[in-house]
Amino acid sequence: QQAVEKRVERLPEELRDTLSVASVLGKTFDARDLETLVDAEGSRDLDDDLDKLLRDGILEEERESRGDRLPFTSGIVRDVLYAALSRRKRRSLHRKYAELIEKRSAGRLERIYPELVHHFSQADIPDKTVEYGLKLAQKSLDTFSPEEAIRVSRHEDGADGWVIQHIQAPGVCERLVASGREIFDSEPLFVSEIGPVIGAHAEGFNTGSTGV
Repeated sequence: QQAVEKRVERLPEELRDTLSVASVLGKTFDARDLETLVDAEGSRDLDDDLDKLLRDGILEEERESRGDRLPFTSGIVRDVLYAALSRRKRRSLHRKYAELIEKRSAGRLERIYPELVHHFSQADIPDKTVEYGLKLAQKSLDTFSPEEAIRVSRHEDGADGWVIQHIQAPGVCERLVASGREIFDSEPLFVSEIGPVIGAHAEGFNTGSTGV
């Protein structure tokens, strides 16, 4: 990792800045989304920067994306860049990106529930995280299984889920109990896994039954 950090440090500042924004979008990102966020940050046109990063082997083009989708060639490079951002900057970029894709996908948001949960969660916006988290859990129950609904209620790093991360924010617990009642009532497995988290913070939520 030290070798990667040194490689990143040797990059010109403008390229580091571009890659730092890209690191928030994920290990693979859309060049047009990056351009929108970089423009919002007051930076210049991205074409030259992306060409240099492609030549240097830091980014690559997905074969079937006509060059619009750009993965980092190394997940470690992306992780180093992301870790170097201040928490304030990360939250700001996650918020801007979440709002961008939310607006762009209006009317077909169900296709991007996972991305909305992730980015609003990382932006520390509990209301939006819970709104889309519940919709994602319900969609998973409808489409897959209780096990899948539980999985999507956890962070991709395997640590705290969006439920745990935002449960203590004002009004979130009450909203989970009210809005998620159908999920909790109909799926005992979901209750047994997620119910205790809510039960620890919501008086009257009975984790031993399917009622609230």
